[in-house]
Amino acid sequence: FFRLAKEYTKIEALDRETLLTFVEKIEVGPKVLPDGMKVASRRNTPYRQSVRIFYKFIGELEGEPVRTMSQAVND
Repeated sequence: FFRLAKEYTKIEALDRETLLTFVEKIEVGPKVLPDGMKVASRRNTPYRQSVRIFYKFIGELEGEPVRTMSQAVND
C-alpha cells in the first residue's frame, strides 16, 4: 500500500484510474430533509446525505468529522 501511495503523492485531478486504484466502494445514503419534511417543497431545498468511502487495503476511515457542503467546498 505505501509503495503504491508514494506514486500518488501529488494528485492534480481525481481521475477514474486513481479512484479505482484506491477506492473499493462508495456508499451514498438517503436524502434527509429538514424538520421532518417528507417531500421537498422546492427543487433547491437543502438536505443532508451521508457518504461513506471504503478504501482498498485500509477500509473506511472512521472518526472523521461530518462537514457541510460549504465546509467541503472551502477546504
